[in-house]
Amino acid sequence: MQKTYTDKIRFVESAFGKGIVARSGDDIAVKCPLCQIKDKKKLSISLNTWQCHCWICGYKSKSLIDLLRRLSLSNLLSKYRSEFLGELFQSQDSQQEIEKIFEYPDDYIPIVNFNKNCKDPDINACFRYLENRGVTEKNLYKYRVGVSKKFSRRIFFISLDSEGNENYFVSRAIDNNTRLKYINSDLDKTKIIFNELDIDWDSDIYIVEGIFDLIKINTNAVCLMGSSLSENSLLFKKLVANSCSIVLALDSDVQQKMFKIADKLIEYGCQVKIFPLQDKKDVGSMIQDEIQTSMLQLEEWNSNLSIIKKIKLIRSGNIF
Repeated sequence: MQKTYTDKIRFVESAFGKGIVARSGDDIAVKCPLCQIKDKKKLSISLNTWQCHCWICGYKSKSLIDLLRRLSLSNLLSKYRSEFLGELFQSQDSQQEIEKIFEYPDDYIPIVNFNKNCKDPDINACFRYLENRGVTEKNLYKYRVGVSKKFSRRIFFISLDSEGNENYFVSRAIDNNTRLKYINSDLDKTKIIFNELDIDWDSDIYIVEGIFDLIKINTNAVCLMGSSLSENSLLFKKLVANSCSIVLALDSDVQQKMFKIADKLIEYGCQVKIFPLQDKKDVGSMIQDEIQTSMLQLEEWNSNLSIIKKIKLIRSGNIF
């Protein structure tokens, strides 16, 4: 069973004490047990490869086996071998695989290449749908909104990574009776952050579910492209590494899942607030006045609020 991001950090800290996760989210720094410099956490350990290096005494190793032996931590050494080294070899094998690269949908065309009164009725229908969902002309450029003749009556949104390179797309059919309402890129979404180029990690980050929630909230936000936030995902690692202040604004039908996400982020030292939906099903169905009101009514997440919210779910029956 693959170990989570949490498991790895907890294991390292059980052996070497409290650590500091790097801003990249890939490494943790702890006090070196060899040089023992007071208040200096300069032993860097990769949470991906387990390679370690002390920037003070110069110690290097490709695994933690040597250090665990030196410290006579036989129980932890046994756990490390049985629970973590196997995963290390698997990850090394997977690195040999050819990674998929981003590809645009077949016949993708930016919708701004057309006008709202073009001769194609399907394109006109897409324009009307976007307008009804509150998508502005500025949004058409910001999210690289496009259409496709092959996938008619469907709208595509293209994501950019932190360097401005395309890394993912999501799409939505404009007709609710379409068999496949959503079609997304076949890349691993846990390895990307949707439109990371626009995120300010030092300001409050709003987390929503879908692309229309992201467009409607119109602030420093990111969408999960779903309702889950894995501890192994790039987004989770970046949130933790930057000790972010987070506002969770997930749909009304996944409140229990949202509370678990909040609890997990709090465990890692992030500040979390809950965005009230004002009896609406999601952010995308709210009007701007309601969104602005909710931004003034954010609830600070803590252990007491966690218990209160979960009790309310039980009483309402929503926990099931």
